[in-house]
Amino acid sequence: MPVYGYGIIGAPWTIENELKKETLIKLRKIIRDAKTSFDHSNDQVFCSSIKDNVEMIEPYIASYDMSKTNIPVGLYQLYMESLIQEANFILSKKNKFNNYKFDIIGNWQIGKIIIMKKK
Repeated sequence: MPVYGYGIIGAPWTIENELKKETLIKLRKIIRDAKTSFDHSNDQVFCSSIKDNVEMIEPYIASYDMSKTNIPVGLYQLYMESLIQEANFILSKKNKFNNYKFDIIGNWQIGKIIIMKKK
């Protein structure tokens, strides 16, 4: 369920599936930085539910799962939206990534953080 119109005819964003290992590492660092600076960064239970893609076999940045957190669904979604917004804010400061945005695939409770590329 990417937010930026994936799957819609003429959508301005597509899922970036061709990420190099070095780029994945840089994007993982941005997510880590966002986890320490977004509005709800003091919720360690939420932050620990976000797992980095350490194998780097598939082109996603991190995965998340609220099932072991005991955080209510609506609150988890709010935290996830805030995290993605902060990550995109950090990403926007880096000129190299002008045509990219963080997004999610799955739903707000379980899924993966991905990167979208502007068409």
